Amino acid sequence: MTKHSAASTRSPWTGLMPVDDTAPAVTDTDGPGIPVLHLNGHVATQGYWRRVIAEPGTGRRHLTYDMRARGRS
Repeated sequence: MTKHSAASTRSPWTGLMPVDDTAPAVTDTDGPGIPVLHLNGHVATQGYWRRVIAEPGTGRRHLTYDMRARGRS
């Protein structure tokens, strides 16, 4: 496994991703490291992950989404 220490120079991508009959709001930090998918609980939104994502820094790629009828979805 390779450790990436360089931070990504690109900004996070946020938008709606069409899937079947819905379009969940998705955020991709586009970090240089291993992708980590953060799954929400029943009533949670992407906002719950902001502090969790900030703590380990930019060494990973973080993906979050809002389930149907939650947050920005």
